[in-house]
Amino acid sequence: MLNTGHTAPPLSFLRMIRHTLLLLALSPFFSFRLAAEDGLLARFAHKLTEPKVYACRPTHGSITIDGRLDEPDWQRADRTDLFVDIQGEGHPRPKYATTARLLWDADHLYIAATLEEPNVTARLRQRDTIIWKENDFEVFLDPEGRGIDYYEWEVNARNTMMDLLLTHPYRAGGEFLLSWDCTGLRHAVQVDGTLNDSRDTDRGWTVEMAIPIRSLRKNFRNTEGAKAGEVWRLNFSRVEWLHPEGPEENWVWSPCGEIAMHMPERWGYLCFLNQGEAPTLPAHYAERRLLWALYYAQEVHRARTGAFAASLAELGCTAADRGTLTPDARLSLEATASRFVLRVTQSDGRTLSLDERGQWDEQEP
Repeated sequence: MLNTGHTAPPLSFLRMIRHTLLLLALSPFFSFRLAAEDGLLARFAHKLTEPKVYACRPTHGSITIDGRLDEPDWQRADRTDLFVDIQGEGHPRPKYATTARLLWDADHLYIAATLEEPNVTARLRQRDTIIWKENDFEVFLDPEGRGIDYYEWEVNARNTMMDLLLTHPYRAGGEFLLSWDCTGLRHAVQVDGTLNDSRDTDRGWTVEMAIPIRSLRKNFRNTEGAKAGEVWRLNFSRVEWLHPEGPEENWVWSPCGEIAMHMPERWGYLCFLNQGEAPTLPAHYAERRLLWALYYAQEVHRARTGAFAASLAELGCTAADRGTLTPDARLSLEATASRFVLRVTQSDGRTLSLDERGQWDEQEP
């Protein structure tokens, strides 16, 4: 054997090196660096999964809001996928099944939900009580898809309703207006079993709602009802207290990636369609994903430093991230310590923007 003047390291030394590398790979700092090198889209992949899409069909006959869901239109309506844990993939499947269905006509959006529940309970009776403190079903709607001035409804198995308007998400200092009431709202509940009686086994409960379209229009120049081709943001949530002491379970239609319902960008797409039309994701979906990845990076940066980043490089935006845009698109950031606006400008002059409140805007050239 040729002697090179170096002796082989002892086996104990090799084991120590391997152990050290393993610890580094598992450390949060090292993982953060690896994620940064992979790019923001990879780093925030759990919050950038493709939202659900629902094809909402028009009614053919009248809908009686009684909670029974026995009209032919409801029988034809597509059911959503089974609800999942709010955090999404990799988390436990909900213990009880939940699905929803939707219909529309010129004046109303109709919502129906079926909730499996072996012991149906509901105590709260006062309207605009915080319903989620017991088992409930919740609806979230953002008709304009801008992430601001959106709506929430919560109802329990006693048909007690809470409705509210939110200025923008809580993460950005948003406020809720409990004084807002959805004018003309109709809702009903049917219990398949006995309410508040644990001596028998129930099958569950159903919810039926008719939301007047015009009660959600915020622009006085737009007082029309619904029409085919509209796309809203929508999500459903079911709060389930499997254990009285908590914590509560959060089961949703379109997962958010973390335990936070007030992320309108993570809600699904509600497509108002005629029969035979197929729903699609909105245009510029790649641009949306990258702008939201940058938004999440700004949240992390501010939590760590107390201020928003002033440059895309400071946020860790990589060539791989930029490569998801069309070649002629221009990505930019304007920021102060407390405010920012992210933009993608297309070659035709169309601009997509996102600010620190989570407000989404699209400007035509």
